Amino acid sequence: MAKNEIERAYLWLLKNYPNRPKYENIPETYKKYVERETLTLKEEYREKISVVATGGKFEILHPGHIYLFEKAKKLGDLMIVVVAEDSVIRKVKNRDPIFNQAERIRMLNSLKSVDLAIPGVEDRILTVEAVQPDIIVYGYDQALLDISRAKLRKKPDIVRMNRLEQYSSSSILKRYL
Repeated sequence: MAKNEIERAYLWLLKNYPNRPKYENIPETYKKYVERETLTLKEEYREKISVVATGGKFEILHPGHIYLFEKAKKLGDLMIVVVAEDSVIRKVKNRDPIFNQAERIRMLNSLKSVDLAIPGVEDRILTVEAVQPDIIVYGYDQALLDISRAKLRKKPDIVRMNRLEQYSSSSILKRYL
């Protein structure tokens, strides 16, 4: 069993998030790694990979984000990025997003340091439960998510990244708009 085959099985399952595939639709090569009832990796395989997760709006992709993803990727085998819904930007910024969630996911999935970008959902605990991260990475300005009610295989380590001084989406927007 190759570690990268386990990683591919994990990513295949997560690509279908927030929808759950039927067991019958899982590729035959991955079925041996998957719990039929929960459609998650069997623990004996999941413990062989380290999953790092971060999340955010990522409305304007800039070098500070790239720094975050590259540093976070070094902490584990797989780097998962959860992208906030458009409604979050409308609520927090009081305007429509510059790029919609699907566009932001597509941009992030093109980065070498990101193994998979997935859509976030309103109840962020559901996303954390789907990802089952070993490490959660927060940007310098992000509030910690209370994951105490999440059903997790193990409590993830929490890492906060430093800010690259000259970069923030808000300052970039103010400068150019």
